[in-house]
Amino acid sequence: MKTSILTAIAVTVGLTAFTTAAHAQGSTIVAQPPAPSTVQPAAMAPVPYGAEQKTTTTTEPNRALLGTGLIALAGAYVPAVVVAGVSTLPQDRNLYIPVAGPWIDLAQRPGCGSGKAAVGCSFEGGNKTLLAVDGIVQGAGALATLVSFFVPQPVTETTKTTTKSSASAFDPTVHVSPSSMGFDGAGVSAFGTW
Repeated sequence: MKTSILTAIAVTVGLTAFTTAAHAQGSTIVAQPPAPSTVQPAAMAPVPYGAEQKTTTTTEPNRALLGTGLIALAGAYVPAVVVAGVSTLPQDRNLYIPVAGPWIDLAQRPGCGSGKAAVGCSFEGGNKTLLAVDGIVQGAGALATLVSFFVPQPVTETTKTTTKSSASAFDPTVHVSPSSMGFDGAGVSAFGTW
C-alpha cells in the first residue's frame, strides 16, 4: 500500500514539474494523464470497528478471597513457628501444627507457678490471649482459602466486533486524476483516504 501511495505522489510531482518546465519555455506541451482510477490494496482481513458485545465468564478460585486467606494464614502461622522453635516449654512444640496447634498448646499449658514446667504468672495471661488470637486468625485464613475455591470470581470481558463491507468508507484508497495547475498549467493530482 505504501508503494502505491509513493508511486502516485512521485507521478504527481514528476508531471507537475514537467508541465511547469514546458510552460516556462513558452511552448505548449499537454501531457495526457491517465484516466482517473482507484487503487485498492490487496484483500485485507476485516478490521474490528463499531458494534460492541459483552461476554461474562467466571473463573475459580476467587483471587481476592484466596489472597486474603493465604496472607492471614501465613501471617499468623510464621510467628507461631518461630515461637515453637525458640521456646523451652514442651507444649509450645504444638505450634508447628497449622490451625490446630495454638488450640492444642492452649489446652495443654501448665498452670502458672505450679511445678518445674510452670511459667510465670505475670506473662501467662498474655501468652494465652496471644495463642487464642493466633488460633482464630489461622482458622479464619484457612477457612477463607478453602471458601475461595467454592465462590467463583466474576470476570467481564468486552469485545468489539463488526461486519464490514468490502467497499466501506474506511477502506484505504488512492485516486489519481488530471487537474489544472495555475492559469495555463495542467497536471495530475492524487488524493485518497487511509
